Amino acid sequence: MNDGEPRFRSFVAIDWSGAKGRRHKGIAVAEARHGSGAPRIIRPDHVWSRTELLDWLFEQAKREPTLFGFDFSFAPPFVERGAYLPGEANVPTNARAFWAYVDHRSDDEDLGAASFLEAVHRPHFYFGIADVDRALMGLGSDPASLLVDPTDHQSDALVTAAGMRALAQDPSSFAPPGLTAQIARTEGWTFGVL
Repeated sequence: MNDGEPRFRSFVAIDWSGAKGRRHKGIAVAEARHGSGAPRIIRPDHVWSRTELLDWLFEQAKREPTLFGFDFSFAPPFVERGAYLPGEANVPTNARAFWAYVDHRSDDEDLGAASFLEAVHRPHFYFGIADVDRALMGLGSDPASLLVDPTDHQSDALVTAAGMRALAQDPSSFAPPGLTAQIARTEGWTFGVL
């Protein structure tokens, strides 16, 4: 990478469905290219599987420097509560071990963990569909000027791709105040992983 050359050429955001099954209408993938062009939905009418998406992600990573972001919680908040699952015994204290713990307790197909969430109830919140063009312009992006209303998953992916592109311009995004090695190993809330 030369001085002045961007570290990433592509910024891909993935709204990862927590649904059960092999294919998921809730998965949406958006890409923002370097610059200010509007992000675009990748294969907008396609119904992805998570394993298929994982294969696509690896291929994209081979093609060019890409910053990937996922709209899902890599783990419950740790720092605020002092544990992933407060009050439960034998729960790991770092993200990799926690996901092995989740995988071991989930028999869902296609990289799913819904059965774990059902067994260990944790509330999830949905805040509504964003005004995508206004959000994109607020992030320095051209508006998407979509012809139809996006799903909540598509709007999440579009805005996240543009947001990652904007964050990547500022090196402090990757070294926020208060970040310690311990927090980096344990925290995994949505947008907590860059």
